[in-house]
Amino acid sequence: MNDVVITGVGAVTPLGIGATTLHERWAAGICGIEDGEGRCREFVATEHLSVKDARRADRFTQFALVASIEALADAGWGDALPYDTGRIGSIIGTGIGGIGTIELNDRAMFDNGPKSVSPLAVPLMMGNAAAAAVSMRTGCGVRRSAPSRHAPRAPTQSGQPSARSATATRWPWSPAAPRRP
Repeated sequence: MNDVVITGVGAVTPLGIGATTLHERWAAGICGIEDGEGRCREFVATEHLSVKDARRADRFTQFALVASIEALADAGWGDALPYDTGRIGSIIGTGIGGIGTIELNDRAMFDNGPKSVSPLAVPLMMGNAAAAAVSMRTGCGVRRSAPSRHAPRAPTQSGQPSARSATATRWPWSPAAPRRP
């Protein structure tokens, strides 16, 4: 296993924007959960991103972009990357991807039919949208990954295969599944 070094941190959370704010409020015992939801009420995308970038990214991707920009600044990385782009990358785990985009376009499809679905729906909702956006925005190399825990074959956030890896999975409907007598 390769060593990993954390040189900078960034955060967009229900407790606030920025790793320092997160730590201060967490240490003070403040809870970011209200009515059973952890909303990021302080986050306004256009305060951190251009209007175009904000419009072309789901909220989870906006969070990732802002947190990664803070983390790179915290690490002291300027405009030029300190390493070869083949040695650095963007790994951002997600549970489902752009759920806001999924919900919005599902409702549009239900109410108004398929022509009302945004042409950007799929790129915005993909689980790897955040990792790709961060990689493109920061230039952090070709190594990008979006581990997703909703897929039974996905690795964990640590990169280790899940208990149901691709080689061990036998679905009841797959041809490789053992037949019951």
